Amino acid sequence: MKLLLKRLQVIACLVLLVATVQSVCAQQELDCNDPNSVGIFLPHPTDCRKYLNCWQGQLIEGSCPLGLYFDLERQVCEAEARVRCKMNALDSTTIAKP
Repeated sequence: MKLLLKRLQVIACLVLLVATVQSVCAQQELDCNDPNSVGIFLPHPTDCRKYLNCWQGQLIEGSCPLGLYFDLERQVCEAEARVRCKMNALDSTTIAKP
């Protein structure tokens, strides 16, 4: 039982580490102060029906129409069955609400 708990703790730590690395990489790739990054879309960190957009120096949260989910690869909102949702750990305190 103790061995199982130890393994679960290690797995949880690895998952957290991967999420943190993805978050840092995503934040480094998106520099909203760079005028060339206007219109870059990223997945929302906690909701597959939302997305983030860099616009005029701010990271702005947007929502797909009812029943649709954001597809990062195609940069569009699609039916759930056509979307592979991967959420990461972007710091939600940096997201501006429209």
